[in-house]
Amino acid sequence: MLRRLRIPSPNKSVGVRYEPVDPVTFAQAIHYVPKTGTFVDLGCGKGRALILANRAGFRKLIGVEFSPALAAASRRNLAALGIEAKIVECDAVNFVFPEESCVIYMYNPFGRKVLQQIVPKLRGPVVYINPVHKLELSGLPIIHEDHAFVVYGSV
Repeated sequence: MLRRLRIPSPNKSVGVRYEPVDPVTFAQAIHYVPKTGTFVDLGCGKGRALILANRAGFRKLIGVEFSPALAAASRRNLAALGIEAKIVECDAVNFVFPEESCVIYMYNPFGRKVLQQIVPKLRGPVVYINPVHKLELSGLPIIHEDHAFVVYGSV
């Protein structure tokens, strides 16, 4: 699907195809993190994880998406449900993380090259669904690991 989208980023070639998270897997993974602070979804796609995060109790939501078409779909889906969220249209490597406490969420949104650039910026717990490149986060303490996800603690 990424090939068909107009994405103004040199990292388009290392992006991973869009796939929405399963609500059951999301609930299992998010169980291990505090619901206070900001929920940041790197590679938010059409917004399903943001919707689920809102239902889980997060009040401040930020989605980061490098595809203008997917970012627009996310805004429409959230607005239709009356959910307030900030959708930042940019490559995740250029995203400036908020100063406040965050839960970082990723559903295997990009390849190793991009993840290596993001890991040094991470603060707070990280929920990584379908953790294909989990070795890149090996410096973070693991709170819980499952076949479908890994939850990392703060550094």
